Amino acid sequence: MPTGRRSRPNHVFVTRDLPGDGLRRLRDEANVDLWGEDLPPSREALLEGVREADGLICLLTDNIDAGLFDHAERLKVVSTMAVGYDHIDVDAATSHNVLVTNTPGVLTETTADLAFALLLAAARRLPESERAIREGRWTTWSPAFLLGRDISGATLGIVGLGEIGQAVARRAHGFGMRILHASLTPKPEVERELGCSPVTFDELLAQSDFVTVHVPLTPQTRHMFDAQAFGRMKETAIFVNTSRGAVVVEADLSARWSRRASPPPRSMSLRPNR
Repeated sequence: MPTGRRSRPNHVFVTRDLPGDGLRRLRDEANVDLWGEDLPPSREALLEGVREADGLICLLTDNIDAGLFDHAERLKVVSTMAVGYDHIDVDAATSHNVLVTNTPGVLTETTADLAFALLLAAARRLPESERAIREGRWTTWSPAFLLGRDISGATLGIVGLGEIGQAVARRAHGFGMRILHASLTPKPEVERELGCSPVTFDELLAQSDFVTVHVPLTPQTRHMFDAQAFGRMKETAIFVNTSRGAVVVEADLSARWSRRASPPPRSMSLRPNR
């Protein structure tokens, strides 16, 4: 994009402060209007921000729908700082001749690290242990106090063997886990490389000691983890979701484990900005 010789520099609205030098580089090329608060802009602020904008840089928390495109007559490009783009109405963007871009691949290893950190924390009951110490409930070592679960030798079920799912499988392989996966497309070369076995979704749920989810949010995956899915899982299974929250019926997840008489946390879920 040339600079310094145009009658009207491009105007870009950015819905959150960005790490690194991205904003500085952007300001070298365009007029930047930054929403500088920690919380996302309100609907009114978002519409006002894009009203005269040529470009929009947004996050997962911003609803970029047909009404926004109707309001932003100059808008040419929407860029989301994420892999997923389910918060953007791509059909509406296409009908308004607006290009949509995302950032695939940039958080693959990071998200896999997070997924495995959650898995380990739930298995070894680290959040409970930390709370017990802070609350003064730890007095001395006891063989059964906050006894955790072994990772080595356990069965991990990966739902969605894309780039992030594969990165999780590499970590699980290092821990000596038995790895299963359920995916829409066969991946024989990846399966051989990572030592993971393809199974059906129901088989994965029934056999896994740990279930970790790495699917995009689509009409097919929305609410795929409901009461029926949780009912097929082992009572002792640990569930980790680092995909979209709407993949899970959260009320069913809560009901599933609240029935236990003295339940340690058996699920950990975090929705990363990716």
